[in-house]
Amino acid sequence: MSTAAQIFANRANALRSTGPRTEEGKTASSLNSLNHGLASKQLVLPHESREDYEALHASFTKDYKPANATERELVRRMADAWWRLQRAYRVENAFLAKCMEAGGSSDDAMAGLFLDPKEQARMRLFMRYLGSAERAWNKSLADFNQARRERLKTEKQDRRHSIEAAWAARLDDKDAESESASGFAPQPAVAAAATSRQTHSPA
Repeated sequence: MSTAAQIFANRANALRSTGPRTEEGKTASSLNSLNHGLASKQLVLPHESREDYEALHASFTKDYKPANATERELVRRMADAWWRLQRAYRVENAFLAKCMEAGGSSDDAMAGLFLDPKEQARMRLFMRYLGSAERAWNKSLADFNQARRERLKTEKQDRRHSIEAAWAARLDDKDAESESASGFAPQPAVAAAATSRQTHSPA
């Protein structure tokens, strides 16, 4: 058990620590999360293909046909989430393959994942990353579908309003034509005609 003096010394040392100082050390530190790639903030890892990612993004854009800036952004997020999810599946395959190689038979290796405390911890960590990747994909897809539904609903309402306005204008035109065909002159014209008859009537 650590003494109070040891705890104090450890804290003092931690305060003096400034992390890696050399460029090599800083580079290594910045790539710590790239060891397995699942927690990396970098989308396309050094061993992955930027061209493959761009092709995936283009494929998503072609399939989902985003119609505005919001949908284009959500399609990009979908492509990002799908890219990370496929990476997680590849890591899963590699992880299980190595466990099977080390464990001898396939059944023994798979059982070891659940019986060996060390392997259990690794499996739990991996499953957490895999679950996060799957949730990110499902959310990105749900967000896109919701945005598309809202856009289509708005467009439908706009079309209905346009049709209603066009019909209202057409009915107004027909009413005006009907009044003109019936022989009813507007009130000012009737008044003018009456005045003219009075002026020209015999005394």
